[in-house]
Amino acid sequence: MTEIIINENGAFLTTQANATFLSGGFGSEINKLIAEQDPDAADCIQKGSGFRAPLHARPFVEQVHAAYASAGADILTADSFNASMGRADNNIKIVQDHASAAADIATRVSNNHPQKPLVAMSLTSSGDCYAPEDTPDDKTLIEEHTANIQTLSKLGDFVIAETLPTLREAQIIAQIANEQKVPFIIANVVDEDGVVLDGSSMEDLIETILKPNSYCMAVGANCGDSIEGVKKAVSKLSSHFNQTSGLDGKQIIAYPNSFEVSLADNKRFIEEEGKPHPKFGQAVTPQEGREVIKNLFQRGAGIIGLCCGSTPEHTEHYVDEVNSIDNASYDVATNG
Repeated sequence: MTEIIINENGAFLTTQANATFLSGGFGSEINKLIAEQDPDAADCIQKGSGFRAPLHARPFVEQVHAAYASAGADILTADSFNASMGRADNNIKIVQDHASAAADIATRVSNNHPQKPLVAMSLTSSGDCYAPEDTPDDKTLIEEHTANIQTLSKLGDFVIAETLPTLREAQIIAQIANEQKVPFIIANVVDEDGVVLDGSSMEDLIETILKPNSYCMAVGANCGDSIEGVKKAVSKLSSHFNQTSGLDGKQIIAYPNSFEVSLADNKRFIEEEGKPHPKFGQAVTPQEGREVIKNLFQRGAGIIGLCCGSTPEHTEHYVDEVNSIDNASYDVATNG
């Protein structure tokens, strides 16, 4: 069982297993269920794709959470990704209604599951997740994220600020969460070289956010240009993490998109062939996914999963893979 410990030394995520496992892809799973069970609900599919899903597609959201819990996820990420002031025209009522519905569904599933997975309240960037230049100024970020975290901190078990394109926004969220004494995790988007999209390094995340005595439980990378980029990011984080004192109990998080062809490779293919790569948008198989997760674990990530495009079947495969590893039998991989 995964638990959160808060004491005079900060906040920590603990588990008795080899690693802590995240639930996976969400929007695609909701839309797949809607298409299978209610194919005439075109409007519901549209709503399931946006921030209205917890309000308008509740049965399907609940099914997705239940499937991930049964697959072995230790953390259910509530569908509050877009429940933020920057994405709701600064309407706090919309943010509160959406976040409350998202938390209620995930918490209900958790309470009904024997392992009682934790509920993470998802928070993302104020601007476009893949456009650092779209990030607002500091004053706007502080105002928006203060309201966001005040709302999310009353729901679920902790806040996971994910798919952030800049270190600056991550730092502002961290500062607010620490001031409000809210346990949180930070995950930035990285490019194919394992660097934050604004050019910041993984080492910067540790130096400025994952501090001793803070409420930050982990830093790392999610989504991103490619699986390989997240692997490189984890290796960089792990190397610096092991050289930094005072981080006992803190962790590295990694959950790349599950797509087989990276954004950069698809762009190069379009430039050469004049059309998208035929496999662009296709997820790796569950069998391939388990090797990805095993690699991330061996590089030093302790909180792991797959993001967009993945399924509960992926989760089931890699939970079994990582939990079967004898910790004394492997060497941490830093390359390849």
